This record gives sequence, C-alpha cells and structure tokens, in this order.
Amino acid sequence: MTGNHGRRNQRRRAHFAAASWFVLTAALMAGVSGLSATVAFAEEAKPSANLQQLQALIEQHRQQIEAQEQAIEEQRRRLQILEEQVYAAGQTPRAQPAVYQPLAGLSGGVPQKSGQHVAQEQNRQGAVETAQSSGKAAVGAGQDKTRPPEVVVLSERGGVLTPKGTLVIEPTLDYSKSTSNRLNFRGISIVDGFLIGVIEASDADRDTLTSQVTGRFGLTNRLEVEVSVPYVYRNDRTTSLVGGAGGATVTDSTTGDGLGDVEVAAHYQINDGTNDWPFFIANLRYKSTTGTGPFDIARDSDGIPSELATGSGFHAIEPSLTVIYPTDPAVLFANIGYLVNLPRDVDTTVGSANIGNVDPGDSIGMSFGVGFALNEKLSLNLGYQHDFVLETTTETNGVEVNSETLSVGSFLFGGSYRLSDAVALNLTVQIGATEDAPDSRIIFRVPVRFNVL
Repeated sequence: MTGNHGRRNQRRRAHFAAASWFVLTAALMAGVSGLSATVAFAEEAKPSANLQQLQALIEQHRQQIEAQEQAIEEQRRRLQILEEQVYAAGQTPRAQPAVYQPLAGLSGGVPQKSGQHVAQEQNRQGAVETAQSSGKAAVGAGQDKTRPPEVVVLSERGGVLTPKGTLVIEPTLDYSKSTSNRLNFRGISIVDGFLIGVIEASDADRDTLTSQVTGRFGLTNRLEVEVSVPYVYRNDRTTSLVGGAGGATVTDSTTGDGLGDVEVAAHYQINDGTNDWPFFIANLRYKSTTGTGPFDIARDSDGIPSELATGSGFHAIEPSLTVIYPTDPAVLFANIGYLVNLPRDVDTTVGSANIGNVDPGDSIGMSFGVGFALNEKLSLNLGYQHDFVLETTTETNGVEVNSETLSVGSFLFGGSYRLSDAVALNLTVQIGATEDAPDSRIIFRVPVRFNVL
C-alpha cells in the first residue's frame, strides 16, 4: 500500500511538473509573441503620429496667416477712414519733395490701395500750385488725390479750388507797360526817297498799376465763389515829332486813377480725376462797370481826354474751362474761355462825332503750360496765353464803323514760394509775343488762408 501510494505521488509530481513546464512554456511563448506584436504595432504607429503632428503644425500656421490678413485689412480700412476725415476737414499735409504729385492738381470714389501706395499718391499730389489762376498757395501739400494739384497761372484763370470752409484773402499788385512807335507821312511821294508833305513820328508809353484785393471762399470741396475789387492807376505819355513844322516836339501826359471794375466769379470742379482722367473745372466770371469808362471821362472841345478811364464801361460775362492733368513729375494745364462784352447805347458826343450804340468786340482766350516743383516749398511754371479780340462796332454819326481785330499773345513765366501752410508768394511775368500785346506785365500775389469753418 505504502509503495503504491508513493508511486502515485511520484506520478502526480511528474504530471504536475510536466503541466507546469507546459504552462510556463506556453506563457513564455505567449509573452514573446505579445512583445513582438507590440513592437510591430509601435513600429507601424510611429509614422502615423508624425503625420498628425505635421498636420497640426500646418493648421496652426494657416490660422496665423488668416489672422495677419485680417489685421492688414483692418489697417487698410482705418487708413481709408483717416483719408476721408482729412479730406472732409480740408487739411493738406505737407508733401515730401522726393516723390511728386499727381494734379491733379484745383479736390469721392477713392480706390483702396496699400499704405505705401497711398503715401506715394499723397506725396505726388501737391508738388506744384498749378492751374489756380486764382493764385492759391504755392507748392501743394499732399492733398486728396480727388483734388487737382495747384498751379500758378494768371489771376483771372480758374484752377484749384478752395477747400470747404476756407477763406483766402489775396492782395495783388499788377503792373503792365506798353510802348508803340509810329511813323506817319501825309503828302506826296514823287520817287522813292523824295517826299513832299509832313512826316509825323510818335512814341507812346502806357503804364498801368492795379492794386487789387481778391477774396475766395469754399462753399463745398468742389464749389467756390470769388470777389475781386481793383484800384487802378494809369499814366499815358505821348511824344510827337512833326518834321514839316521845323522838327517841333510835342509831349502830352495824361493820368487817371480810381476804382476799377469789380468782378465776381464762381468755380466748380466737374470730376474727381480718377481712372487717369484730367481734372475739369468750370468757371464763370462777371465784370461790372464800377470803374470810369472811356465814354464817361472828361474831354476838351476837340474830344481829347483830360483823364484816363479806369474801367471798360461795359458789362462782361466770361465762361471758361480749365483742364489740369498730372504727369509725374509735372502738371499740365490749359484753359479756354469766351468773353462776351454786352453792347450799350452810349449816346454821347466826342468832338464833332455823335456816338450812338457801341458793341465791344468779344474775345476768345486760351492758355496752356506746365508746372513743376523743385522742392516742397518752391515751384515753377511756363506757359503761353493768347487772346483773339474780335472787331468792335461803333455807330458814329449814324454810320457803323468797325475796328480791326486784335491778336494778343504773351509768354508766361511764374513761380511760387510757400512761406507756411497758410501763406505763399506768387510771381508771374508776361512777355508780349505779338504786336498788340503789352510789352511786359508783372503780377505779384500773396494768398493768405484762413480756416473759417
């Protein structure tokens, strides 16, 4: 029994050892298999994790770019709002001399641009005070690109407009000089160089000095009104040499001074100059008869005047159009107008002649030129002006008499210097180019700006 029991225990231990070895072996194999599977899974999952990190990084950069684009767009919007506020306030920040204009030049619909482009446009704007015949400040200061740059031309030509709520007071001195030499022969010419009769030679000098005050006010950013009040002084001196009277020389001098013809004008900017278009400015001027006319002055019994007229004696209306086109680094300008002199019944006697209805000749005027800035304060301009004065019809002793037409052309040279944002000095010189034009004319203006509103 005991031996059998021992053998059974031995077999149980052997079975247990075999089972334990099998379980241990199975567990070991399972562990090795699981470890291999884990390592293989880890090796397969590693590239997938890197791809997810890369996608997350790309998404983060995309969000940053979108945020930057939104910030840039917000800056553009704010810049546009600031431009509109500056334009509405009629302010003109000082231009930089390095980059010039456009006129474009005299003054809505501003296309959006980057901040750098906007700054360049503002610097280009005001470089020259161009077609402002009214003589507004000199080298323009970066004005809104929907307003033309300023150009110095003649005071009677329209150009850059006064901003809304701004008053400009402009004292002006205008001096002109004309001379004429004539040789007349009254008699008979037998052969060349042999004359029988009287030879008369005359030399006439005419000086005119006009002191004028002009006021302009901007009703809107596109419409301004203007009033000019002149005081005129004239001096005519004529020296005559009569050959048939022993070479006698006779000199006559006549003067006249007083209030001239007061003028009222309006200027309107038609467009905003966008899409590379020039600026168009419509002008309308009315000239009164406040001065002493040529038929209202005192005369002697022979009809010779004892004083000179300070006005034309006739009402006149002049519509005109000014065109301003910026082309970096200069500004081109042109003006064309038609002056209508209204006829009237004079009904007076000059010597032995009875003067009835007088129809002064109308005139067609045009001017053109170029202005450019040397720096932010100094600008120069060159141009040419020509007026065709049509014939005058005068009823004398019941018979109509027509005068000859006149052709008055002058070269223009001008400059402007800005003392400050409110004060400028403008000088224009004209040199006669035709026989009927004054020999020379000098115009000096000092426009001073006041922000009334």
